[in-house]
Amino acid sequence: MGKNNKHEGELLAEIDYLKNRIKELEISETRRQLAERALRETESNYHELVQLLPDAILIHDSEKIIFINNSCLKFFGAKFQEEIIGKPLINFIHPDYHKIARERERWVLERGLEIPFILEKFKKIDGSEKYGEGGGIPFSFNGKRCVLRVIRDVSERLEMEKELLKSEKKYRLLVQNASEAIIVAQEGMIKFVNPKGEEILQRSAIDLQSKPFTEFIHPEDRDMVLQRHIRRTSGTDENMPNEYEFRIIDGKGNTKWVAIKVVKAEWEGSPATLNLLIDITDQKKALENIAYITNHDSLTGIENLISFQQKLLKTRPPAGIILIDIDGLRYINKTLGRESGDRVIVAISNILQSNLRRNDILARTGEDEFGIILTIGNQEKVDKISTRIKKAIENKLESELKTTVTVSVAYSCSSNPADSSEKIMSDAISTMRRLKLLKSRGAGKLIMESFTKILREKKLFSDEDATLMQKLATSFGQYAGLPQQTVEEITLLSKFHSLGMIAIPMEILFKTEKLNDREMELIKKHCEIGKEIASTIEELKPIADLILKHHERWDGSGYPMGLRGESIPLECRIIAIVEAYCALRKERPYRNAMTHKEAIEEILRGSEKQFDPKLVPIFTKIFEQHPEWV
Repeated sequence: MGKNNKHEGELLAEIDYLKNRIKELEISETRRQLAERALRETESNYHELVQLLPDAILIHDSEKIIFINNSCLKFFGAKFQEEIIGKPLINFIHPDYHKIARERERWVLERGLEIPFILEKFKKIDGSEKYGEGGGIPFSFNGKRCVLRVIRDVSERLEMEKELLKSEKKYRLLVQNASEAIIVAQEGMIKFVNPKGEEILQRSAIDLQSKPFTEFIHPEDRDMVLQRHIRRTSGTDENMPNEYEFRIIDGKGNTKWVAIKVVKAEWEGSPATLNLLIDITDQKKALENIAYITNHDSLTGIENLISFQQKLLKTRPPAGIILIDIDGLRYINKTLGRESGDRVIVAISNILQSNLRRNDILARTGEDEFGIILTIGNQEKVDKISTRIKKAIENKLESELKTTVTVSVAYSCSSNPADSSEKIMSDAISTMRRLKLLKSRGAGKLIMESFTKILREKKLFSDEDATLMQKLATSFGQYAGLPQQTVEEITLLSKFHSLGMIAIPMEILFKTEKLNDREMELIKKHCEIGKEIASTIEELKPIADLILKHHERWDGSGYPMGLRGESIPLECRIIAIVEAYCALRKERPYRNAMTHKEAIEEILRGSEKQFDPKLVPIFTKIFEQHPEWV
């Protein structure tokens, strides 16, 4: 016997462990799905933008190409994406450039570095060679570190450079009509500039040649450009890039990005540099927009889950993480509409931003969740910040949006260098789970009170109407000799049977003319809406199915299921009579209120049609015992 008890105890312990593990997996799966949804939204946003770029754009990992734009198809001479996607990038790079291509790929994938633009030789689909200027940045795609590469078609420019070498006459003609700025610089001054250079810099050649070229360069880039010019003309330019990017200030005061290709040359017998520049401002802005869309929430404008996770990986103690979860947001979305829910989300985002320091990281990490990374590892300080945030959110939402919304705030922090950011995050998540478990029933009660308030504000019933309906419903159940638990469900049903009406527009509820077919269908939907809402609230789950069926009629002419007779739940048959009586006693836009006698006569006429004929007599007897309710 003792041995069997021991085995039984071990089995129960194992079952408890499996239940807890299943809950953890469900929570993990939910977070994964939210992250996937956020990523799908950002991919949809930047996909169209990328397709419009004139430069070839492709994304690849260490194994294969996983995305290309239309310009990339054109660059490689392909007709279909399948000719490129899924194949290694190295297949499209000339063998002479394989070594440097692999090295540049490691810079991005292993070290997270940006690779500057350089001239590369590629292979087209038909096997022919083609030159292009390629550069790239680290990029997260489907949760995996990849390379976002930009390839600029320089065929026209290279052809131009060849022509320059043929003759001075052709050189002069091409220079003057080049699509790139051509500038000769010597001893810190511009000695020659072509018309395209004047156009990009928005200055005349005379103006440009009268001042040091550093005056036309952005202050933050001046020293870098000048030092490279000096080293190149002095012959100390070993390992210095021939191509790079920097900013200029044009004659109208605008900041522009330019890409430069520079070589050492001679001008009038002295060392100089020959510089080819193109305006890449639009491309830079496009890439910045892509990066912004990828890492920011479209609704609030703050950082999103992708950015939060990336910055979390770089976080080291001392650090603190605060998680904010909006209690009951899905109920607000279902009852008041997603626009109302969005207003709550945006308001909370603004409140959080105004309560954080400039170097704190704030992100929307889920539909109803926010995350904050602090550079504070002191528990007392993080606790104060969490408390301040919670009070600010709940107080301002109540005063500004007139909405009763609560939030759950959990945090974790550490000053121990040995603790990883993953551990701090895991501790914060565990705290949030416990907090939500403790608050679950309290949140349901608050939401029920909010629903009641909304029903009153929509004038679907007054406090007096609600009181009478509950009294009649309770007495009805008692007079019918029903069990106390059933009576309690009938009482609860009398209060929330019209729950779905909060989703029906006011103009339909109070329309004085006859409702058209579309409007009537909307009214009928309130039964299903009510059931859906009730199913998500622990306290209303027992009556969710009754809410769905409370408009069924004895003769089968009701909705939404067309049930008839005793196939309609008893509780619904009782509420049908009580609701009809209370509605008849209440004034409507299209008729006056009936007297008690008129309402009873109308109920009697509906017996065997709308109402259960056995229940109607019981209802009429209630008023014999309670004449004060007449």
